[in-house]
Amino acid sequence: MSSPPIPINPETNRKFKATYLDTLKVDELRKLVRGNGWKGTGAIQAKKSDLVHFLMTGERPEYRVSTQPPPSRTKAATAPRPASPTQGMTTHQARPRLLVPLAEIMKEPLQARPLIGNLIRQDTTGVLFGPSGSGKTFIGVDLACSVATGSTWAGHQCQQGAVLYLWGEAHSGQHQRFSAWQHDRELDPCNQITVTSHPMPLNPATTEDLIEAAHAFQAQCGRPIRLIVVDTLARHIEGDENAAHIVQGWTNQVDALRRAFPGSSAIIIHHTGNDTSRMRGSSALFAAMDFVMRCHDGYLSFGKMKDGRRPAQLKFELSEVELGADDNGEIVTSCVPEYDTTKNPESTGTDLDAKAVLAGQTLGHLGVKATDREWQAAFVKAYTQRKGKKTDSDTIRKYFRTARASLIESGHVTDEKGSRMLTSKGIAAFLKTDDQRKNPD
Repeated sequence: MSSPPIPINPETNRKFKATYLDTLKVDELRKLVRGNGWKGTGAIQAKKSDLVHFLMTGERPEYRVSTQPPPSRTKAATAPRPASPTQGMTTHQARPRLLVPLAEIMKEPLQARPLIGNLIRQDTTGVLFGPSGSGKTFIGVDLACSVATGSTWAGHQCQQGAVLYLWGEAHSGQHQRFSAWQHDRELDPCNQITVTSHPMPLNPATTEDLIEAAHAFQAQCGRPIRLIVVDTLARHIEGDENAAHIVQGWTNQVDALRRAFPGSSAIIIHHTGNDTSRMRGSSALFAAMDFVMRCHDGYLSFGKMKDGRRPAQLKFELSEVELGADDNGEIVTSCVPEYDTTKNPESTGTDLDAKAVLAGQTLGHLGVKATDREWQAAFVKAYTQRKGKKTDSDTIRKYFRTARASLIESGHVTDEKGSRMLTSKGIAAFLKTDDQRKNPD
């Protein structure tokens, strides 16, 4: 419930007015100052004491008249330099400079600052979009956990840092999805990730609250925030996402949140509309982004890279992870994405998932021919080494059977039960690729 406006006039009882204003929250005070003519960035960034002062006197902080006598000319040379207007303010409260000389910019090192390999750079904002059920939130969780642990993501090294995750989807899935990543990767991202307790629209007031809370978390975990994930746009925006001015104002809030943590990047997770090849809503979102990733049909493609070369699309699949039994004895599962980092499917002519590629390579390493039992044993060993842990043998054998059927159907492996061998197509796809990886020259 909003507070009634307070007219500014000398007859108002000052003592009562000051006492009343002191009981109001900052958001309520901002509404009052806007109603009394103080609008814009200055009102948004002002402290509570400045807001109260304005409501009491009608005087903005930058226009206050000093009550101190001016220093004499004889003392001016030795007098200490007056404090900066932003002295004592935190990073997110200090007002940025309006103009920066180009000469100063050109002195900065000419180098890209990677966050996730050469895919995502620091100080950028991008979007990951796809239809419902395409796996985009699983990829968002994977990106967050990879940055939090400083591990690799799809073969790209991540710069380690804390993560702010604005979770707008069903909170019942948080535990399962992060637990699945932790179980599968055998890494612990928990102390480096903070998650919002409920969806909130991003506006100047909530953005300031998030910045303050995130700065406290940053100090607590001992690492700077490097990644901000907004999942999803629809759950964190006020107004019509088809309206350009609404989307532009909202992306400004995302950028303000990101700029409060220098060196960080922001990823917005978004849905598609009836046309699953493009983002839902205003095209202003695409225009404002530094990079755009599209999640579709088991592929992750890059539709825009503002300051770099677009990488080839990446094939992935969601792998099920068992987390244990609940109170009723039912098995609880979730998923983690697995990426085919061995090759670009478009360039090699193969359309196989990562497990099928691994199965083809292990068969090639066994020699000319191998039985199904020999092939399966080699696959189990290779898969276990790749995952860095001992996975349930029944699950790995299930992976092998699926991969074997895929390779036979695609014509990469002969359909002879007694002895399996790579066809000429399989040799070209797996052995040549493997040799080139060992001997790139």
